[in-house]
Amino acid sequence: MNGDVQLVASVPDAFADLVEGTTAGHTGGPFSLFLSGGPTAEKCYRRLAGRTGPGRAGDSGAGVDWRTVDVYLGDERCVPLDDADSNHRMITAALLGEVGPVHGDHPMYRSEPPERAAAEYQALVEPLGHLDLVHLGLGPDGHCASLFPGSTALELADPDVLVAASRDPNAANPHDRITLTLAAIARARLVVFTVSGTSKHQAFARIAAGEDLPAARVTADRVLWLVDTAAAGDIALSQPRSVAQPVRGCAPCHAVRDGPPGRSGKVSPMPADPGSPALHADAGPGPENADALIGAPLDAMQEWARQVRDSTHGNRITFSPKVFIPLTMLCRDRCGYCTFAKAPARVDAPYLTVEQVLDIARAGRAAGCHEALFTLGEGPEDRYPEARRWLDDHGYSSTVDYLVAACRVVLEETGLLP
Repeated sequence: MNGDVQLVASVPDAFADLVEGTTAGHTGGPFSLFLSGGPTAEKCYRRLAGRTGPGRAGDSGAGVDWRTVDVYLGDERCVPLDDADSNHRMITAALLGEVGPVHGDHPMYRSEPPERAAAEYQALVEPLGHLDLVHLGLGPDGHCASLFPGSTALELADPDVLVAASRDPNAANPHDRITLTLAAIARARLVVFTVSGTSKHQAFARIAAGEDLPAARVTADRVLWLVDTAAAGDIALSQPRSVAQPVRGCAPCHAVRDGPPGRSGKVSPMPADPGSPALHADAGPGPENADALIGAPLDAMQEWARQVRDSTHGNRITFSPKVFIPLTMLCRDRCGYCTFAKAPARVDAPYLTVEQVLDIARAGRAAGCHEALFTLGEGPEDRYPEARRWLDDHGYSSTVDYLVAACRVVLEETGLLP
């Protein structure tokens, strides 16, 4: 399924742990926290408030500095702010009113028509770039935010539309809505689903089985499902555990060891656990070593890999200084993880001109670069009329045609290898 699943004893506790740890490690401006609605979300926010309000800290001792947090909503019902069905009203009562001042509180709906409210929230969200943490729930029909099965908002294909008006076409969920789109959610560094109780078991089971439900379409840098035993039911998951600290990172990198490399051409067998097959020293990572590799601890594999490398290449590191030339930042593809591509409205021109390309290349040569690394999107002229017009106006049949011409000019004028 889409993301990591963690079976937890208490979803509110696990959610509070996650928010504490993730905000504590944040640097570089206010932390953007997108909140949800519903009974499970309310329990999570009350638990988070109890752990991180003034004078209180969570189990990790970190707490949350709410003065550095900007609070947004992932979706909202088009009702007044003081209406009992307002997500913002619930969030204020359960969390914001308990933790004291936040850096920013951004209600999603006040009183305007839904389309206008969506456009205004789009203008608020778009400059953020990445969204730090988006909290989502799971509806009985598999919806998340206000992206309902069969809804127009769910099927929006334009990656630049981040907020949309929405309505449940099946009339199972009342009120007009405002919601983040899948494209907006895809900008998140972390999306966390909280799924609790037997009433959510059927929907979660359908997600786990791979059905095409709205929540199953969510992508982000990382998607995490916090699920309790009642919601998981008989679905095979790992045992309950706490989620003490933020997004799981990579294993620590191991530095290259000092000292001259071995030159024997032989590799010592990698240490293995007792009873595990031994690695064949001369064979390399072939089928004959598969069982030993699978059963070996990580540090032993790293040691063996180091010896293979050193016996072949030594510990010499080579590099070739490059200057990056972003020929175009437009792209026809829609990849939620991409931080390079931009829409035409967010760039000065669809492509760099030849003169701009040469200016960058010459500056790179003056700085000691040997190569020019061109970066660009895939076939933007297939998607954006602005790109097609630019190429036509400058006499090129395609982006690749222009790339070839730019490479030739850089090589001839600067000597840099494209």
